[in-house]
Amino acid sequence: MRSYDVYFSPLGELFIIEEDNYLIGLSFNKDENLILKGNDNKETELTRLVKRWLDSYFKRDIKEIDFLVKIEGSQFYKLVMNYIYQIPFGQTRTYKQVGDYIKLVTKKNVSYQSIGQALKHNKILLIYPCHRIISSHGLGGFNAGLDKKKWLLEFENN
Repeated sequence: MRSYDVYFSPLGELFIIEEDNYLIGLSFNKDENLILKGNDNKETELTRLVKRWLDSYFKRDIKEIDFLVKIEGSQFYKLVMNYIYQIPFGQTRTYKQVGDYIKLVTKKNVSYQSIGQALKHNKILLIYPCHRIISSHGLGGFNAGLDKKKWLLEFENN
């Protein structure tokens, strides 16, 4: 069964979506979360743990996650998510660095556009910090909006 809860962050509402005690979504965009329709809005043990993690994140006191997360998608998508999960707070990486990692693992070249598409479909923001991936020529994109990406990068670097 799916349910959701809302966390009030400095950047606005963050929607926490869970299914069968797994976190499956953490997003600023309610409109993209069609999954919310017809599901319960309630606080659960999982959403309390996610909120506690978010509290620590916004205090710059990063903790290891102590809840279950479910990432669904292709092997390529999971490789990209695994890479960005490991980027430390306050640091950034480029699309090229992500591509180099994937080439090392798969022995195949990948386009920056395919990496961007995978990041665009990240459903668990902040925990999978796709905002930390930047272009060698600037910020790059962010599915929650460039204003939020800029804020998050500045927040993490101050």
